[in-house]
Amino acid sequence: PAPEPAPAPGPAPAPSPSPLPGEAVSLYLEAEAGTIVSAFQAGSDPLASGGAYLATSAKTKEAANGATEVRVPVTIPSDGSYYLWARILGPADDQDAVYVGLDGSFDRMFPKQLNAYEWVKGKKAQQLAAGAHEITLGHGEPQLRVDVLLVTNDPSHGERAMETLDGDLDRRVLRCAGDVLARDGRQLARALEGA
Repeated sequence: PAPEPAPAPGPAPAPSPSPLPGEAVSLYLEAEAGTIVSAFQAGSDPLASGGAYLATSAKTKEAANGATEVRVPVTIPSDGSYYLWARILGPADDQDAVYVGLDGSFDRMFPKQLNAYEWVKGKKAQQLAAGAHEITLGHGEPQLRVDVLLVTNDPSHGERAMETLDGDLDRRVLRCAGDVLARDGRQLARALEGA
């Protein structure tokens, strides 16, 4: 048989349009998608976005200043003031600080509550030009988990976005729990039938 001809190439995808002036921009980035330079390692947690997070080991010493240990590239679509948010979990009082920043500047972030993921906003907006930038992470205290990063030009968007993402995570966890209960229920029913 004759070989089939190669399919004709489709049209090139259209480039993403830049936002209009004044239009909100919100860029979510998984922390574990960054490049680990040192100290941090990936871990798994069904309550984390994508089921994974970054943290340092219990043997990591507390740091008084931020140093770049993870690099997460981000492309800013338009010039403006941007806010940086991080979804973090501090397991204990001496494990609840992390340095998060844009283009080498750092804010030391702390969650208000312990043992639960929480969105924390950087201290101030930063003026960024359109183009390539870098979110940097550095450990403050050992074992703090960094889940998701958000860069947005909308100062009021943060809380609304957090509710949406956290709600999606809650539904995913409930779905997983329901699957486990259904499986266990079927196994229990089979065991009872055989008894």
